[in-house]
Amino acid sequence: MSESPASPLPRTNVMKRMFCISMSPLPKDPGCQSATAERLEIELERAPELAAPGGALRLEGEGLPDRILVVHCTDGRFRAYRNHCACGGFRVDPVPGEEKIRCCTLMQSTYDYEGRRLSGSAKKDLDLLPLEQVEGTLKIDLTGVAGTPPSFARKG
Repeated sequence: MSESPASPLPRTNVMKRMFCISMSPLPKDPGCQSATAERLEIELERAPELAAPGGALRLEGEGLPDRILVVHCTDGRFRAYRNHCACGGFRVDPVPGEEKIRCCTLMQSTYDYEGRRLSGSAKKDLDLLPLEQVEGTLKIDLTGVAGTPPSFARKG
């Protein structure tokens, strides 16, 4: 049996899930990012949280239309998600050593790297945001992010 590769993120535990605590860090260097209404840019050399596959960075607050999770996936690519689980709007985290994203709650809805729902109480997929890497910068399209997450929009 082979061991899974080491992950920069610690495994979560039941107590953290009970209180919906994300394991993905906020940036140590807030200057690693800049945002407009249309785009979020992250300078990778200033974001050590994304240096290794399995790393993640949680971006929230001023200047952003919503919470964003950026993951350096185990396949070497970067992906960005609207950081709202479809089971209740809670934050999501990458699963250490696996190619999955999971809700930070006890509900543990799970998604693949493309944001497709795999298991749990969520009824919809995660919102995967368009992203391109230009040299050492990630450019994330935020044009579809403003407002209430689609899974929580009121009908009528």
